[in-house]
Amino acid sequence: VVHAWGTELIYPSALQDCTCPTILSMQGILTEYQRIGGLPDDWRWHRMVKSEPAYIRSATVVTCESQWGMDRVMEIDPQAECRMVEYGVHLDFFKLEWMPHEDEPYMLYVGGSGTRKGLDLLLDAVKQLPDRSWELRMAGDSRLEHEVQAAGLSKVRCLGMLAWPELQRQ
Repeated sequence: VVHAWGTELIYPSALQDCTCPTILSMQGILTEYQRIGGLPDDWRWHRMVKSEPAYIRSATVVTCESQWGMDRVMEIDPQAECRMVEYGVHLDFFKLEWMPHEDEPYMLYVGGSGTRKGLDLLLDAVKQLPDRSWELRMAGDSRLEHEVQAAGLSKVRCLGMLAWPELQRQ
């Protein structure tokens, strides 16, 4: 089995020549993001969008995490075998006791950088609250820190990639 995650990089091209079962997992559909104006207008994104239908057609199974995603895939290829796979929160997080620190309030963002994840919206919202009493903590790759620095925000702490126990403590 060959499994490719997303169509924004070159990995799904491996599905096209593969004779074994293949899975293409998609959280977002670039074709739709371009249609609504949610992608940068440059050649790289145009190329990724142009490749997406062929990637979808070459997969044995396409997984999406929502009915919305499955509907968008079926618009591209009505013959696609789509399955919903919810990539939810790890079960260990449901076992944690909720213990907020009233003297040290913060909001935790866990994820990647970029507009497809809504990070630009979050940073814009935080920028509009310069006198807020809480801190924004961000767990994820080093690009998060670069985006925070570029935005010139205060009361933001970038934690980097965290192991499960530390992420649970946060």
